Amino acid sequence: MRLEIIQQIDIMPTVLGYLNYDEPYLAFGRNVFDPKTKPFAFNYLNNAYQLFEGPYLLLFDGARTTGLYNYQGDKLLARNVLADSPTIAHDMERRLKAFIQHYNNRMVDNRLTVPR
Repeated sequence: MRLEIIQQIDIMPTVLGYLNYDEPYLAFGRNVFDPKTKPFAFNYLNNAYQLFEGPYLLLFDGARTTGLYNYQGDKLLARNVLADSPTIAHDMERRLKAFIQHYNNRMVDNRLTVPR
């Protein structure tokens, strides 16, 4: 059995993909049946953004990365591997910042839908 990261925001793009919907739409999630998409999940908890990608969990306080954990191998998040994996942390932080910026800009500009 293959385990994969899936989050609630993946429902709409997955259903639309399953229905072969071909009109433009805006979604922050992904079609989980599309093998070209990379599994990820993010949330905001305890004043920190969290990004899950591959075996890693990145913690970001809005200004800097505060932790990087191999959540698959370290279930209790006891060992922060941020100092050991700066490239992974940097790449994940850039993706998370881009996502936050994209969402915030769309909220401020009232552009959370595709113009018709």
